[in-house]
Amino acid sequence: MSKSLISIFSLSEEENPKIPGYFVESTAPINVEGDTPQAHKHSTAKEAEQNLNKIAELLFNKLDTRINNPENRKDFVEIVFAIHGFNNSRAATKARYQEIYNYIKTDSSQQVQDRANKLMFIGYRWPSETLVGDEPGGVWQKLCAAFTALPLLARAMLIGGIIGIGLSMLPQVRQFMYTNPFFYINAIILLVLMVLFFFVISLILLRALVYFRDNYRASNFGVPDLVEFIRQLDKALVNQVKEKYIHNISLINKLKEQFNYKVKNALNPELQAIVNEQDLELICNQVVESYCKDKTVSLEEFDESWIFKKTTSSITKQDFEEIVKLATRLIARDVEDEFHELREAAIELLENQAKRYWKERNRIKLTFIGHSMGAYVVTNAVRLLSNVFDLSSVGTLGSTKKVPALTIGRAFCFGRLLLISPDIPINTILSGRANFLRSSLRRFEEAYLFSNEGDLALRLASTVANYIFFPASTRESGYRLGNVAIKNNQGSGIVNLEQLKQYQKLSQNEVLESLFVDSFDLQQSLKDIQKRYHGFQGTEEEIASLFTYFDCTDYTDQIIKPNSALQRVLSLKRGRWEPGLIYYIRLTLASALRKINTHGGYFDGQFTQQLMYRLAFLGFGGFLDSLSQNNRQSALDYLCEECDRRKIQVLLSPARYEIDILGCDRQRIRREMLKS
Repeated sequence: MSKSLISIFSLSEEENPKIPGYFVESTAPINVEGDTPQAHKHSTAKEAEQNLNKIAELLFNKLDTRINNPENRKDFVEIVFAIHGFNNSRAATKARYQEIYNYIKTDSSQQVQDRANKLMFIGYRWPSETLVGDEPGGVWQKLCAAFTALPLLARAMLIGGIIGIGLSMLPQVRQFMYTNPFFYINAIILLVLMVLFFFVISLILLRALVYFRDNYRASNFGVPDLVEFIRQLDKALVNQVKEKYIHNISLINKLKEQFNYKVKNALNPELQAIVNEQDLELICNQVVESYCKDKTVSLEEFDESWIFKKTTSSITKQDFEEIVKLATRLIARDVEDEFHELREAAIELLENQAKRYWKERNRIKLTFIGHSMGAYVVTNAVRLLSNVFDLSSVGTLGSTKKVPALTIGRAFCFGRLLLISPDIPINTILSGRANFLRSSLRRFEEAYLFSNEGDLALRLASTVANYIFFPASTRESGYRLGNVAIKNNQGSGIVNLEQLKQYQKLSQNEVLESLFVDSFDLQQSLKDIQKRYHGFQGTEEEIASLFTYFDCTDYTDQIIKPNSALQRVLSLKRGRWEPGLIYYIRLTLASALRKINTHGGYFDGQFTQQLMYRLAFLGFGGFLDSLSQNNRQSALDYLCEECDRRKIQVLLSPARYEIDILGCDRQRIRREMLKS
C-alpha cells in the first residue's frame, strides 16, 4: 500500500475523550535518499485518510452540536498545535506532546472543564535529526555517514591533510624537513595541508551539529507538510458539510438518475448480465456524491469491505473495479452536453451550501505553540497559508498599513500564537523591510513570547550557525528572538501594569526601549538596534506591541519531578560584579552536565506549564478567569504577584489589557494597533 505524506496517531487511550489528542508527523525521511530499514513505520495512505476524516468528524460534531444553542454562537471550537524544535528524536517529541495532552486533559480548573468539549490538541512532528542519532552506535555512525557524504575534493583535502600531518610526526621526516634546503617550502606545504585538514574537520563538525540540516528539513519538509495537513483538514471539514446537505439538493438527485442511465448503457453485455440494477444504482450514486464533493473519485473508497457490505451481486472484485472505473471516466468526461451542465450546476450548489454554512457559523480557531525552530516552522507555515489576494492584506508598494483577515481557508481562522524560545531573528518584532514574518504575526488575535537571556542553544549554537548564512552585517542583528530580555531596572512581575491602569499605553519605541538582547551591552536596547539599522521613522506597524513578553531568565520554581526543591529553572544566579564571559562559561558547564536546561526548561517548571498551556487553550481572558473567580482585574493583580514571586518579568500588550480587562471591542483595538 502507498505511503502517506503524514502519519496520524491518537494520543488518547479513551474511546471518546472530551479533548481529543493526536500525534501528526511528516513522513519525510531524515536523508533525501530515504529512511533506513530500522526507521519506524508510518501510516499507509488509507490509514492516514481514515484518521484525518476522524479528526474532521470530531471537529464538525463539536461545532455542529453547539450552533443550535444561541448562547454558544459566539464561542469557538479550537485546535491547539504544538511544534517542536531542532535536535528532537521521535520518542522525545511524542513524550513531550503526551505530557502537554495529559496536562490539559487533567487540568481541574473550571474554565478548562467548561471548554473541554470545544478543544482538540495536535502535536506535529517534522523530521528532525538528533545530535547522537536515533539508532545504535549513533555518534560513530553519524561521523561515518558524514565522511561518506563528503564531496570528492573535500575528501581528498581531508586525506591529504591526515597523510601530511601523520608524516610530519615521524622523526625521520621531521629531520629531513629541518635539514633540507627547501625547509620553508616544506613548512608552507605542511601548513597548507593542516589548514585544509582542519577546514574539512570544521565542515564535518558543523554537519554533526545537525542545525543546518534541520533548518533545511524544517523549511522544505516541516513547513510544507504542516501546510498540507491543514489544507487536507480544511477540505475534510468542508466535505463533512457537503455530506450533511448533499441529499437535500434536488439537482444532485436528478444528476444521479441521469448518471445511472448513462452508466447502464455504457456497460458491456457481460457486466450488464451479472450486476443487478440496485447495486449499479448504489455504485453510481456513490460515484456522483464523491465527485460532487471532491471533483475526483478514488478507488480506495470502494474496497472489499464496501463491496461486501453494500452489494448483493455475485461479481468479482475485478468486475466491480471495472464498473467503478467506467463510472469514474463518465462522470469526469468534460463535454458540452446537458449532463455536463447538470453536473457543474450540482457541484456549484453544493459548494455554495458549504460556503454558506461556514459564513453563518464561527470558524474553527487554530492556535500554535512553537518551540525553538518550531517557531520558524509555525510562522512560515502561516505565511504559506495566508490568502495573498485578500484585499484587506494588500496595501501599496510604499505602505504596510493594512489589517489582514484572521480567516484562513474555508473553515479556519487564527487564534493565538505562543513562541517559546523561538529560533527566529530579532527583526521579527522590529519594523522595516527585512521583517519577512510581519505578515504571519499580525494575523493572530493574541501573541506571546517566552524568552531567556541565557538560552545557550540560541546564544551559542544558533547565533554561530546563523553567522554563516543569515544576511546580517552586524553582530546585533544576528541575535535570536528567544534571547530577548526585559531590562532589570523594570523590576519583576507585570512591569507596565500601573501604566496600563492609568490608561497609558506603551508606544512601539517604549516597548523596544524596555527590551535588550546583548548580554555584553546591557545599555543597548532593541530601540537602538531599530534606529541604527532599520531606518525606523515612526510610521511602520507596531509589531512589537502585539506581543506580551515573558522574560523567564531568573525564573525560580519547583520543577515537575517528584520532591523537587525551589530552584532556578533556566539559568544560574549571576554575581553582581561577575563578568559576562565567566557567567556564560559556568552556564555552559552546568548545561553540559545537565544540571540546567536553558532552552527547554519552560516545559519543566510548574508555573510556566500552567502559564503556557492555559494561555494556549483558554486565551488570556480565560487564563485570568482560571486564577480568580472575582474579576479579571483582581486576577491580573494576582498574576503580577505570582510572576514577581517567581522572578518572571512580564511586559503586557496594551491590547490584552484593553480587550480582556476593559472589555473593549477586539476588532477596533486591532485595527488601531496595526494602523497606528
